[in-house]
Amino acid sequence: MGIIYSRTSIPDPCTAPPRNPGIGKYRATRWAFDGNNRKCVPFEYRGMKGNANNFISRESCEQKCPGGDPCGQPLDRGIGGAQLSRWYWNEQSQCCLPFSYCGQKGTQNNFLTKQDCERTCFELDNPCALGEPQMTAEHRSQQCSLNSNTCANSYWCHFGANQDTTVCCPGRVGPDEICTQPMVEGEGEAQLPRWYYDPSTRQCVQFQYKGRYGNQNNFLTEQMCEQTCPVYVNVCPVGSPLLDETNRPVPCTFGSNSCGTDHWCHLGLLPAEYQCCPGTPTIPGACQGLSPVDGALGATQPPQTRYYYDASKMQCEQFIYNGRKGNQNNFLAKEDCEATCRVMPNPCRLPISMPPQQCSAGSNPDTCGMGMWCHVGFSPETTVCCPDGNHTVFTK
Repeated sequence: MGIIYSRTSIPDPCTAPPRNPGIGKYRATRWAFDGNNRKCVPFEYRGMKGNANNFISRESCEQKCPGGDPCGQPLDRGIGGAQLSRWYWNEQSQCCLPFSYCGQKGTQNNFLTKQDCERTCFELDNPCALGEPQMTAEHRSQQCSLNSNTCANSYWCHFGANQDTTVCCPGRVGPDEICTQPMVEGEGEAQLPRWYYDPSTRQCVQFQYKGRYGNQNNFLTEQMCEQTCPVYVNVCPVGSPLLDETNRPVPCTFGSNSCGTDHWCHLGLLPAEYQCCPGTPTIPGACQGLSPVDGALGATQPPQTRYYYDASKMQCEQFIYNGRKGNQNNFLAKEDCEATCRVMPNPCRLPISMPPQQCSAGSNPDTCGMGMWCHVGFSPETTVCCPDGNHTVFTK
């Protein structure tokens, strides 16, 4: 028994719905046949799930779907004795103009109203990545500028290569989301110097914008970028510094309590790196046994001598700080350290364990234990058990 093949009709791409964008991250200008207007129109294709009404060029669209585009036909007043008010599309000036129609013959470039003419012939120059731009009552793209806020709430001002592409685009987001958007070079032939915010470095970086299909992380100047997004060096070991209303780190100084109750003042090598970092404040954080941290290099100044509190010795000791990513146990001067944490002087000739064992004058000699004797100092703090040097004493 032979196989019977059935002939199935191939769908006509010219009858499929026009301007089907599909889905995906790909962005390319394609052409589709608009059956209502009998002409090929441009649209943005996303790369997947489109339909057959999708042509690489205007020429290939018009070859497949000849519709007698009225907009490309010449002005023809026709014949007859009538004087009818009509509109035609002037390709040279790219606008609709009035004329008097005599009533018979003529071409399809003949519209009852200006609105009909523009709706059919005006080709929208759309630089927007997420849909059509905001339109005016005259069916034109709503233009915008730095000094004129003409965009509706859900639109933002796209700055293109010229006035025609500097229009209100859909998909407006707030400042916080702008600063997390990726850098998009866009499409086109333009080479426009722009700035974008890099959240990984917290810096504004220059790039070349091609003129179309960008996003809001696209600034005309470095200053505009820095006014919108938080530009700073993060010196905190954990989290990010406290920011003010201009997205700059809140400055701080030692002992001023300028960071509040849930931040501490990081003392960098430069004034700009005195920042409020999240965590327990220096008092009591520095005195609770935090190990000193050398930190990370990166500042424009060389490493500096700093002081930290050694809880085991109850003393302030010296160390070298590299400038960034340290912790609360970091003081500019030994005096600052001693004024912050409890420092216990050692009245003994030899090292002792801290805190020391207290004793008193006239106490039992066995109070201090083997190899120890009671040093009677000028205060209770200095009246402590000291090693006699004849026995091995283990210190912590």
